[in-house]
Amino acid sequence: LFATNNNYGTTTSLIVQNPLDIRTLVRFDLSGIPAGTPVKRAILSFHIESANVVLNLKANAYPLKESWVEGTQNGTVSTSGVNWSKRQTSPTLNWTSQGGTYDNVVAGILSLPLLPGTQRYYEMDITPTVQEWVDGARANQGLVLLMGIGLDSVSIHSRENLRQEPRLLIGTQ
Repeated sequence: LFATNNNYGTTTSLIVQNPLDIRTLVRFDLSGIPAGTPVKRAILSFHIESANVVLNLKANAYPLKESWVEGTQNGTVSTSGVNWSKRQTSPTLNWTSQGGTYDNVVAGILSLPLLPGTQRYYEMDITPTVQEWVDGARANQGLVLLMGIGLDSVSIHSRENLRQEPRLLIGTQ
């Protein structure tokens, strides 16, 4: 809350840590997948840049309920992007719930063991949520990653890092 107006997209690293006011947002464009296509498997992968894991890090991914504007445009900082209070500025659209309005049903879990390897990918299965997005049962507003209580933290690469961005692998056959 100390940085309520900080643009969520002002860095190439996404941070997941406690306190709960540190949030990571991620969204993929699925418009190329025809509605009703059966999704057999959808795996979301994050490239871990650095980590401080005291116990076992566990971050839950929740589907967002409202649209938001990414904080960067082609790698440059934009003042129109999402922050703790707003899902976009110019024109201003506030979150219904500050920090991001999300569904309380967990879409997936990012788990890292004690002393995780860095500079590698870790995965989470989000198949049911992706199927809902493809079917149109839920609007694809992306996900928010939230950690529970603990001293753990992890930095993951964003899309602005063109070699190690988050990846969503979808299997339909």
